[in-house]
Amino acid sequence: MKTRYLLLIIAALLTCAAGCKKEGKKNTSVITSAIVGRWYVNKEEVTGTMGGLAKQMDTVYNSNAFDTGDYALFVDNGTAVISSSGGFELTGKTVVKDGSGNVVYASNQYNFSLSATTLTLKSTLQFPNANTLPNPRIETIVQLDNTTLVLSYTITNNAGMTVTYKTYYVRDILES
Repeated sequence: MKTRYLLLIIAALLTCAAGCKKEGKKNTSVITSAIVGRWYVNKEEVTGTMGGLAKQMDTVYNSNAFDTGDYALFVDNGTAVISSSGGFELTGKTVVKDGSGNVVYASNQYNFSLSATTLTLKSTLQFPNANTLPNPRIETIVQLDNTTLVLSYTITNNAGMTVTYKTYYVRDILES
């Protein structure tokens, strides 16, 4: 009799464990399909904290600081392109222009993966030589719905300043 109850309990536990695995895979798939498409930057908040002190610097870039060259493109095959019209930092926006005065856009290609609210971007560009890939960029998905994507990531620079970038995107209405 005890053996029968033990077998029933083991069967119930295995059923529950198998159900959890399927749900996790479904959730990642839903998130992946939700992020696929072109997203235009319409706001970025840059916050810096020096040495863990309360001394904080903030810079906010609103929609007029961006153009159609500022975007993130996520493809359903797990690749992404991030393009920018300049460097958006605490000290201001820097823009590179060619000899004719046209903005030179910086873009990078990535392979991406998602897990719950974490977006991992692995650059496909090798730097500084053919055998070196930069560390992955890990971003937190703050918001993701049909029209809005908000990503946040934090770095610590060589001077010991912690800088957080919070970027707000809107979905390209032609791709939704």
